[in-house]
Amino acid sequence: MNFGQPTTSDPSNAPASDFVAQRRPDAERSRTLQSRFLEAVAQAADRADLIVRLARSLTEIARADALIIARPDAQGQVALDGILHPVAGLPEQTTKSFRDYALGTCQERQTRVGRIGRPPTQLLICVPILTAPAPEALLALFIAPAAAPDVLTTVVELAVSALATFDLRLGAAALNREVAATAALVDLTARVQAASTVAAAGQVLCDETMRHLGVMQMAVGLTRPGQPQCRLTAVSRGEGSASPERRESLLEAALDECLLRGEPGIWPPPVGAARHSLATHKQLALRSNAESVVSVPLRTHTGEMVGAWIAVVRNSTQAIPTVGFMEAAAPLIGAALQTLQRGERGRIAQTWNRITETLRTRQGRLLALAGVVAAGVLCVPFPYSIRGGCEVHPVSLRYVAAPFDARLLKAEAEPGDEVLAGQVLARLDGEVVRWELS
Repeated sequence: MNFGQPTTSDPSNAPASDFVAQRRPDAERSRTLQSRFLEAVAQAADRADLIVRLARSLTEIARADALIIARPDAQGQVALDGILHPVAGLPEQTTKSFRDYALGTCQERQTRVGRIGRPPTQLLICVPILTAPAPEALLALFIAPAAAPDVLTTVVELAVSALATFDLRLGAAALNREVAATAALVDLTARVQAASTVAAAGQVLCDETMRHLGVMQMAVGLTRPGQPQCRLTAVSRGEGSASPERRESLLEAALDECLLRGEPGIWPPPVGAARHSLATHKQLALRSNAESVVSVPLRTHTGEMVGAWIAVVRNSTQAIPTVGFMEAAAPLIGAALQTLQRGERGRIAQTWNRITETLRTRQGRLLALAGVVAAGVLCVPFPYSIRGGCEVHPVSLRYVAAPFDARLLKAEAEPGDEVLAGQVLARLDGEVVRWELS
């Protein structure tokens, strides 16, 4: 096998470096090919589907005999993936040529064209896919080329450009999602930090994440110093069918389960992920009529455990995006909740510290002594009386009238005096009465 060596006088048999542009597709034909490839981009469900569509178009248009995706790694090994046909049936020398061309193309990031075979009559075109997340190239093999090498090279490059367009669209969509998620995360953190208490911050966290992620229920729990258990702090208004008491106990058990594992948990485990036992998560999902339950521990940027939060997800397809957002938000949310928690615990301690610092001064000791003396004086019982004017009203009031008209000689009682029954109250002059009786 002679790579890059001319075999005949035909210029089309020259190596890649000696190819001269002989016949390029005209503008109308290029537009037709590009339109067809862009149509495949619009109809493709995902990247793998697009690669298959482009391979079928290349087979139909350019009569390509083999189309392969090559992926070199850092150690120089090249993985070959046949698009329409398996690579296993190709000769060993041919696959070796594929690997050599793909490795050189990805290193140089330029298209390579050459002849392979014995005799070297097969045309091999290798185009780098620069928008791929890892080094990648498209190999097109033409056993009996139906057109000039430069024409076929242009067609293959058009197909790769369509794939690059799809990759860029995916990247832009992913970037937009990341920007939206970052904005939501910043807004969520600001709302949590603006809360006055830990309970209010937890409620804001649960309600806002439930609304943003579209899950059934959110709950957050925080640990206390020296205690490994997680205490339920807030629960969003969810759709779970369990009673409130039973729901809270299940949520606290699931939060403790998350703390015990120390890593995000998803029940049921995604396809291909390691199996793990999340019995409480499973029970919570069954009680809530949900398909999935995910949990993430809350740690600060220094790795200190603050608590955990959990989401009850309606559809299992939401589990991966939900746990991704929760993992990204966990350090910021954990730090904000820890700050509020320390602030609440520190108010009593700060007051006591201020008192002790004041007592260390002479003025503070004098004030404390005066307070103790005043408190002692107030505790000693002292007799005391209250003086003031008053007016006494009788319970019953009776008027006494003389049976006859006479002159008052003497009043035996004054207003306000106490009297007894039969006591003389007044004395009258009886001279007129005696005259009348005589």
